[in-house]
Amino acid sequence: MATYKSEMLSFGYTATLHIRHPPQSLASLTERLGLAPSQTHNAGDARTTPNGMVLNEHYPEHYWSCDLKTEDQHDITEFLRKIVSEFEPNRQFLCAIAETGGVVCVFIGVGNSHCCAHQFDRHLLFDLAATGIDLRIDFYGGELPQRGLHPCVENKA
Repeated sequence: MATYKSEMLSFGYTATLHIRHPPQSLASLTERLGLAPSQTHNAGDARTTPNGMVLNEHYPEHYWSCDLKTEDQHDITEFLRKIVSEFEPNRQFLCAIAETGGVVCVFIGVGNSHCCAHQFDRHLLFDLAATGIDLRIDFYGGELPQRGLHPCVENKA
């Protein structure tokens, strides 16, 4: 988790990358992106509880997620600009996932006990979109929850 403090702002945040695709396997992501996944499953795999108990359900799509490195005193805009830069070499690959029914999403969980405001300029938003990346931000009052933040990321407007 990173923290950011200034005269007016004070917040902490974590970030994860979530990639889903209904028919396409995501097995090549780890090597392609050079990132270690924190969670993966394939379409058709049996669902399990966090304790490992097998449920009588199956995952409908392939899923891959990883924690993204955040740095103290880097605000969220700086973090997102760094993400765009890091994923630029894989732009076509990520766009192809998004254009063929998948979802590539950077999820940011923000905990704040004071003022927390962000304005994302059109250039940053354009660059995220051009890289095939959706953005989801969840705000939590006070501290971030202690559990892992892995939302069900859906492609909704």
